[in-house]
Amino acid sequence: MKKTAGLSFLLGTVVLTASCGDPVDNNDENGSAGPDNGDAPGVNDENGDDTGDADGDVEEIVQSAIEAESGREDLYVREETLDHSGEEEEVIMAQELWFFYQNGELLERRETQRHDEPLEYEVNDGSETLIFTEGDDVAYLIEEQRADGYGTELSGDSPMIEEYFNTHEPEFLGEADVNGYATYHVRFSDENEQLDYWFEQESYFLVRHLAEYDDGEMANITEVLVTDFDLNPEFDEGLFNFERIIDDDVEVQEMSREEYMEETSEGDIDDTGTEN
Repeated sequence: MKKTAGLSFLLGTVVLTASCGDPVDNNDENGSAGPDNGDAPGVNDENGDDTGDADGDVEEIVQSAIEAESGREDLYVREETLDHSGEEEEVIMAQELWFFYQNGELLERRETQRHDEPLEYEVNDGSETLIFTEGDDVAYLIEEQRADGYGTELSGDSPMIEEYFNTHEPEFLGEADVNGYATYHVRFSDENEQLDYWFEQESYFLVRHLAEYDDGEMANITEVLVTDFDLNPEFDEGLFNFERIIDDDVEVQEMSREEYMEETSEGDIDDTGTEN
């Protein structure tokens, strides 16, 4: 089965440091992620009686999400990373992501905006990846290694979330509205950590993830919120045309992924693309 973007691309985010307390909720107008009446497994009925086994419901929802992920190919997502550490929530990063499975290859395009910084591009056309920041004089062209005849596999969160059943306490919290999407809300928690997932009810696509960690010395909050997604986007080959991203006067430096990661991790490339 071909594997594309799934549970995990939402989780590759900045860990935000914040004081202890409840973060801003992006659910319904009352800020409640609690159960609502309906056909969701384990949702409370009108008398407040639980209609199902909460632990079993979490496992059913998670397994449905994993199965749905394994069958996905093309995908478009717009998402935000939110900082709740101040008095008001702040969007510290916004991304648009496209994934298409074409001719045995996984094509990817990521556009990232961090605060007021220039737009960053990372575009994989199935054989090479272009990395470029608007305004820079240099773009980097990375030759990618392929396995099993298709594009770089995106690492799913399936093994991790399944392991939570062994290490955390699962809980089904009912239905909630997230940016207009009707979702199932599940939680895994242990002594120091609370992990919340909101899955869209029809597709079981993960539209919100909130991770809170507090060991008494440091409290971290990470949230990624999907504002739009399409599981059947129309393919546009222009999205993967490098010439539409960079101008003729931009220098293109070719290197391996290992060379690029080594140089950027060591700070050998500055903001203008000049080696230090």
